[in-house]
Amino acid sequence: MLLRVNGPKDLLAGLIFIVFGLATFWKSHDYEVGSALEMGPGYFPAAMGVVLTILGIAAIARGLTLKVADPITPHKLEPLLLIFGGIIAFSLLIETTGLLIAAAVLIAMACYRRLRSNPLEVLAIYVGLTGFSAFLFVYLFEMQLPLFWWR
Repeated sequence: MLLRVNGPKDLLAGLIFIVFGLATFWKSHDYEVGSALEMGPGYFPAAMGVVLTILGIAAIARGLTLKVADPITPHKLEPLLLIFGGIIAFSLLIETTGLLIAAAVLIAMACYRRLRSNPLEVLAIYVGLTGFSAFLFVYLFEMQLPLFWWR
């Protein structure tokens, strides 16, 4: 008899939670864990590993007991690759070109489809996010983050 899974999203999410939880718990024992009264540096990661594993078990249980089917819908790969590529480009450009150029590349890649259909909206997003980031990180937090490539 085959088990019918109506919640494959929950089942897969639960498996991911369990894998990360167990890996975190296992890796936390490289440090001194201690006890609840005398916590070591590995105590919090160990506790988080246990919590992630419990959440994973709960997600799997929910996925196996759903009455109504909730299938995984297919997604396009292009947006995922563009967003991931934008993040990689930002991390490679931030120190050499500065925040203004790196943010422009990130937003242009992440909003590629929208840039082609509504460039003024993407420009407004760029000005708002870059201005907020520059104000927060450079001026308020005083991080050594270059705004321009010549600085």
